[in-house]
Amino acid sequence: MNFADLVSQKIREKGPLAVGLDPHLELLPPYLLEKWFREKGKTLDALALCVAEFNHLVLRAVADVVGIVKIQMAFYEQLGVPGMVALKSTMNEVRNKGL
Repeated sequence: MNFADLVSQKIREKGPLAVGLDPHLELLPPYLLEKWFREKGKTLDALALCVAEFNHLVLRAVADVVGIVKIQMAFYEQLGVPGMVALKSTMNEVRNKGL
């Protein structure tokens, strides 16, 4: 199935609502930042793990009502290689949830 057909199918199944995963670092939940900073220090690794966990929580919350997820890659690129790992983890979770 091509991308356009997949989008059309998801809209028919769950409606036109989409969730954007554009993790602005200054808006991440403080409890997640504190958790990962304690474990990894104030590093790109910690920020990327925080982003990945936040995305997984969002995806868990919306999977039953949303069929489409939009990921803005630039937010992950700013974290370098750890950001690409967070992006891959997020993409895997999107696919696992059938979004």
